[in-house]
Order: sequence, then C-alpha cells, then structure tokens
Amino acid sequence: MGRSSGYFKDIGDAFTKVPDEHSLDLIYTSPSGPYVLYKGFLGERIVVFKCLKAGFRGDEVYESMLRHEFEIAHSLKHPGVCDFLAWVRLGDFGNAIVLEWIDGETLSATLRSDSIGEDTRKSLALQICDAVSYVHRKQVLHNDLKPDNIMVTRGGGVVKLIDFSLADSPSMVRGHVPAGTEGYAAPEVVSGGEASVASDIFSLGKIISSLLPSRTDVYGRCVKEEPSERFASVEEVRTAILSRRTPRWWIPALSALAAVMLAAAFLVPGVNGRRGEARAREVFGEAAALLREYGKPPVGADPSLYSFVDTLDCLNGRFVVTVDDGRMGIMDSEGRIIVDPMWEKIEFLSPQVARLQRNGLSYLGSAGGRIFAEGADAEELTSSFQERYERMLFEDMKRWDDVLDKADTLCSACLKGEDAGDLSVRLDALKRSLSVVSGEMTGAQRLRLEDILGRFEKGGDR
Repeated sequence: MGRSSGYFKDIGDAFTKVPDEHSLDLIYTSPSGPYVLYKGFLGERIVVFKCLKAGFRGDEVYESMLRHEFEIAHSLKHPGVCDFLAWVRLGDFGNAIVLEWIDGETLSATLRSDSIGEDTRKSLALQICDAVSYVHRKQVLHNDLKPDNIMVTRGGGVVKLIDFSLADSPSMVRGHVPAGTEGYAAPEVVSGGEASVASDIFSLGKIISSLLPSRTDVYGRCVKEEPSERFASVEEVRTAILSRRTPRWWIPALSALAAVMLAAAFLVPGVNGRRGEARAREVFGEAAALLREYGKPPVGADPSLYSFVDTLDCLNGRFVVTVDDGRMGIMDSEGRIIVDPMWEKIEFLSPQVARLQRNGLSYLGSAGGRIFAEGADAEELTSSFQERYERMLFEDMKRWDDVLDKADTLCSACLKGEDAGDLSVRLDALKRSLSVVSGEMTGAQRLRLEDILGRFEKGGDR
C-alpha cells in the first residue's frame, strides 16, 4: 500500500476563515488621476478592485470613463493582458472594475534591477509585442504603453499589460480623444492628432529602447517622426527583433561572406579575368552552401529525460515530447520545456504551428511556445490558420524568387566584367535580400540556384 497524501501543517486557518470581500487593502492611488486600487477577495480569489477616488464618485464623466475602460478591456483574453473579470457595485466605494491580481512588479521596477540579463530582456520584449499585437487584432488601441503599465510576474517572468483607462476602439461610441504619457506618446498624438496603431508602435519603440538599447535598428524605426515610416504592425516589430542575434548561425557567416565578396569586387582587377572568375566561383560556392543549409534545424536535444512523440521540423529545432505522466509538451533543442506539458492533445498544422486542446478549448501555438489564437471551434481555428499559412508560404516563395533574381543578375554582372562600383551595389543588394528571407526554397527554386552557380563552373557558358 502506498502512503496516503496529506498536509504538512495545520490547515485550520486556510479552510475555516472565509475571506471577507469588504476587507480591502489600498495598494495604489493615482497621483493625478481619478483612480484608486484596492486588493481584496471575490469569493476565495484574490483580486484587485479599481474604483474612483471619493471626490470623483458619482461624477457622470468619470463614472463613464471607468465603465468605458471595462467595456473595452473585458473581452480581451490573452496571457499577456490583465484579465478584467467583472463590473460590480462595491458598497461605499461605488462602481468598480474587478481585475486579476498579478503577483509581480512593474516593468519599470524590473528594469532598475542589475540582474536582468540579455535573454530575459529579449523575452520580455517579445512577450510585450505578442500582447500588443493581440490587442490590435481585437481593434483596440492601448494609447498609454509605458513600463509603468506593464507588469512582470514574480518567478515566471510573464508580462501583463495593465491600465486600459486611455484605451480606445472604433467600436466604442465614446472616447476617440488623443491621450498618452509624455515621453511615450507619439508626436502626432501630442499635437492633438488621431491615435492609431502607429502611435502605439511609437510607444512600444520607447519601451524596446529601454529593454534592448543596442537594437537601434528596431526601436529607431518604431519612433520615426512620420507615422508612415514606422513598422506597419507589431508583428513586423517582433519579426525585426528576431531577425538578428538569434540562434541562426548563418547571419554572422553571411555578413563575413558579404565582406569577402565586396573585397573581391574591389581588389581583383578585371572581374572577368581568370582570377576574378575563380574568386567569383569560390564566393558563390560559399553562398550556395549557406542557402542550401538555410532552414535546417540544428541537431541536439538530449532525449534521455523525455519520450519523443514527433519531431518538429522547424528552424530552431523544437520537438514534441511526452513526460513521465503521459502528458505532452514542446521542448527546444537544448532539452528545455517551452510549452507547459498540460495539454490533452497536440496536433501540428504546419512545421511551426500546433493546435492544442485542453478542457474543451482549442488553441493555436507556435513552436516557440506562444499561444496566438483560441476558441471552442477547433475546425474554425484550423481553417483560419490554414488560410494564413498558405499566404505566408506564398510570400516566402516570392521572397526567394526575388533573392534568386538578384543572384542571377549578380552572376551575369561578374561574368560580363561590369565595373566594380556597380558590382558592389549588386552585392549589397543580395546581402539585404538574404537577410529578410524567412522560408525555405521550393524544389524548382533550388534547381534554379544550382543552374546559376553552375554557370560559374562553366565559365559563363549557358
């Protein structure tokens, strides 16, 4: 017989005391705004009540603002967004929004810590992008993105967007007034112009500049003065963050290769000469190797602790695994579980996206562990993703075609001996093209690449 389970301490206090939902602890008072936050109970659950200060209760304008925030945010259900649970009348405190209690600290406080590492900073930035992208897909603008309005959970390091008091949506009758915080609000909003996705992206860029100060390529574009020059969506911001300093070994190799190619263009006299052709073949051989290897996952992952259900064929080498109790999760190539193994079913819809099921609900999750869609209708989720995936594949194919067009042009330029100045421009164009390609070549595209490279081996003969 096995030993029985039990508590190690007396449970009297835990189960005989009923939480008093009117016993509230003041946790925050807005210095200049009309709001006050109390920590309390809703049944046995610890929650936060957002109320109006005594001097503002009953005022039609401020009561409307509080209700406006609840109406906008209560339908937002995402791991990175604070959950707006209910609208209640709280005795003498008046109307209140019931919010989930987040055990953590603001991003501002996290950033003041000397111990926050580069990987953590990048993780937080990507999580913020996920949350803001979800909010935008729900046609909601936050309008006050800043470190003080982002919580980071204790231990788990999960971000939560909070404070939707200035949020807006085209579906709302009221609102639509430019708002934000000085230093984070976009210039067009500060001058009284209309808020938009672009203005939220400006604020996001300010946050990214604090989290990833070296990524001027990302936040520099986010904070462009002209809205049209910023990223078009938060998903583009996220992609830009991932486009550099990720575990993609070929990026530094590609930069070094480009430098070699440029040097060859300037230092080798007569590009169509024997030395020039030999050097061109050598350089393009290296380029071919890079292109052919693109998309192959690294081999790794210690299988000794896990049972493999299926191999996830994606760029960063993730795997579906079962743990000792038979549940499933997703593991990265270093053996770390990156999706908590609590799912009843995992079915891959593409090499990088799975449909997960739990408690009667279905979710779409990426190989990196991000949940980006959820719903009760599994078929509807699958259909929606399939359309999106096919569009992505088509766009990837077009990007590869563009790269191969440039490679073809560059090949002809080398063999025809065009001047070094023009060649350097073409080389730089090829480098830029390679840096934005995100998918794998089709079989036909690989054959075309081999044909282009084969022309070098034959000295330019078609």
